[in-house]
Amino acid sequence: HQFIKNHPQLLCPAYSRFWSKLPLGKHVTDFVFHEAAGGYLLVELEKPTHSLFRKDGQPRQQLNHAIDQIMDWRRYIEHNLSTVQRELGLEGLSSNPSCLVVIGRSSSLTEENQQKLTSMENASPSIKIMTYDDVLANAKAVSEHLLGPLWDFGPNTEVYFRS
Repeated sequence: HQFIKNHPQLLCPAYSRFWSKLPLGKHVTDFVFHEAAGGYLLVELEKPTHSLFRKDGQPRQQLNHAIDQIMDWRRYIEHNLSTVQRELGLEGLSSNPSCLVVIGRSSSLTEENQQKLTSMENASPSIKIMTYDDVLANAKAVSEHLLGPLWDFGPNTEVYFRS
């Protein structure tokens, strides 16, 4: 959590403001981002060591728990929208904001698991589920789009930019 707090652009490269540990009733988010385009993104972080699926292909309890937390946040927002907007300063927040769960590693996913994740996201289009490897891949892609190709020379490589 602390690393993401110090590098929030990893989760939301185009944010204008973010909050860590924002209370929504009796629940607390890990992060809330106000995106530059005006929308909001609510984020739930789980451990990178958690597997997303059991051997039988069913979602693990940790994944279900993360999704349930998001649903609790949304229910609270839906029933207290004007209060949340006014008291927490989340002006323009919709009752169905975009949400992100970050959990586990990509290496734990089979092709069938990846297809199941896609189906879960299609069933709830405003909820995105990513692994920590996905977060890193997205950050690298954004950097390369902005700065050009990145090279990986090794763990002790230092990069300097001149302006």
